[in-house]
Amino acid sequence: MNYTVKTLCIVAVATCLSSCSLKNNTTESKVLSVKTFVCQPYDLPESITYSGKIIARQSADVAFRISGPIADLPVKIGDKLKKGQLIAQMDDRDYKIQLSATQAEFDGIKAQADRVIELYKRGSATESDYEKATSALQQITAKLNAHTNALNDTKLTAPYDAVVEKIMFHNGETVGAGYPVVSLISAGAPIIHIAVPERIKNSLDNLVGIEAEINGRKYRMSVRNCAAKANFNQLYELDLDFQDSGNISYPEPGLVANVTFTMNLDNTSGIVVPVSAIITDSKGQSCVWLYKNNVVRQHYVEIVRIKKNDMAIVYSGLQQGDTIVSAGVSYLHDGQKVKPIPEMSETNIGNIL
Repeated sequence: MNYTVKTLCIVAVATCLSSCSLKNNTTESKVLSVKTFVCQPYDLPESITYSGKIIARQSADVAFRISGPIADLPVKIGDKLKKGQLIAQMDDRDYKIQLSATQAEFDGIKAQADRVIELYKRGSATESDYEKATSALQQITAKLNAHTNALNDTKLTAPYDAVVEKIMFHNGETVGAGYPVVSLISAGAPIIHIAVPERIKNSLDNLVGIEAEINGRKYRMSVRNCAAKANFNQLYELDLDFQDSGNISYPEPGLVANVTFTMNLDNTSGIVVPVSAIITDSKGQSCVWLYKNNVVRQHYVEIVRIKKNDMAIVYSGLQQGDTIVSAGVSYLHDGQKVKPIPEMSETNIGNIL
């Protein structure tokens, strides 16, 4: 009987030890093996490219100040106009009649006012008569000027050297005052409009150069102006001028330009990491798994750009010497224990020895 009890105890102990050993092996198997990478510096200046759009330096929807039917519209879309060149002529019949009647009224009132003023100088007219005469003259003068301007406003001219982009009305149509008749864009060198992140905006004083590529042709650019406040997308809108001058053919407004900024960030260095190490969280932010003491933590970074050799340049978030997970990043969670895969020795391929 005692022999049986002893046998059962031994079996129980063996079973317990076997169970513990299995449990420990299971726990060990949950520690993932990952490939790690030690962050290295990447010296700037760095060239970064963004897409922009070519726009006209000036644009305007020109309109008559008065109402009436259009008698002549000698321009068409694409026409190049000189400053002051006729765009459209309104039927001026009624405005000529109006000015003629006002001119006759002016002549009569002025003649009468001149007589009263002369009599007042001689002391033969009262001060009240003088004030009435001068007031009447001022009123009719203002009316004459207004009707003269109205007749002049029957001609619509180009406010600057421009190109006709769009025509809204045509001959014979009646247009109201202030309604655009023709849309113009300025002739000559256009500008490039682009939106850049804060880092570029803050580095404009340290730019080595700006180059735009449009339809395979490259142009040197310079900063024209920069918005002081970020837009809805937290980007700063920037306008660029073409530095090239002379008899060159500028690209047409509406085309897309690839603009490359070459920056010198006062000897600041970026960090180069494998693209495979970078993940994107649910908010679209870039991050990596920072490895330390066999534990990984999610760590946010700001990417400058992706290089052609499957490496990425990180501007902030990492320092030289930091260790990150470079493979197997999709299977990790914050605080998880991992085991780094040893680097393969050149003399021990496959870790056989």
